[in-house]
Amino acid sequence: MTGNRDPEKPPEDIERRHDKAREFLIDALSLAMGTLAVFHYEPKGTLAGVIAFAGGYVIAKLLVELLWSCSGALLGVLSVLIYMATLVMALSSLPAMLLSALLPGIAQAYWIWALWPATGSLFHPLTLSCVAWLILLGITIFKRNLFATLFGRAR
Repeated sequence: MTGNRDPEKPPEDIERRHDKAREFLIDALSLAMGTLAVFHYEPKGTLAGVIAFAGGYVIAKLLVELLWSCSGALLGVLSVLIYMATLVMALSSLPAMLLSALLPGIAQAYWIWALWPATGSLFHPLTLSCVAWLILLGITIFKRNLFATLFGRAR
């Protein structure tokens, strides 16, 4: 007996759907960046507009592919940097440092909550790094290899 319980759906169907969704996402982001490049640079003439769009599209596609391929390593590095930043911010008191060392996720949420009224902006480096960490976590979770290992079809 084979491992495929549903003969109408081949085992590669999930991987194929994931590849299509990933490519669609990358193309949508690249098209958006190409359009933003045209609006940002406001080129004079049709040829200059096409060149600005193509440049923005190609650069975005390359950067997304690079980010997608090394998201696991970037996630680990960013996790350590955020952890160290919360420990450095907590140097003023021993209880804050202990809480930051023992409960890093809760400490990050606390420091974002404490920094927002103090600075009056959400664009603090710790806040932005936490947002980048969440984006990298999402990319790492939805990588193709993770889906393949979850469904028992690792390459």
